[in-house]
Amino acid sequence: TQAQHGEAIQGIQEQLLGVPIQEKLTALKFRIDIAEAKNASLHARIKTTVVIEKITCKRERHARVEIEQQLAAVQDS
Repeated sequence: TQAQHGEAIQGIQEQLLGVPIQEKLTALKFRIDIAEAKNASLHARIKTTVVIEKITCKRERHARVEIEQQLAAVQDS
């Protein structure tokens, strides 16, 4: 039957590769899980960095305006 042929082909492939295909699939799935976890972590770090940059920019603008106001006050006096 077709199922038996599939099993026979898989057995031959496993013998040629020296590693059971199911083992290889499990190892690949594990590597994918690790890569996805790293990706999620990097994504979170990027979002955090973007937020920090926005806050820093806002504070720099505020400080610049404050310094300009102080300079104007000194020049007026």
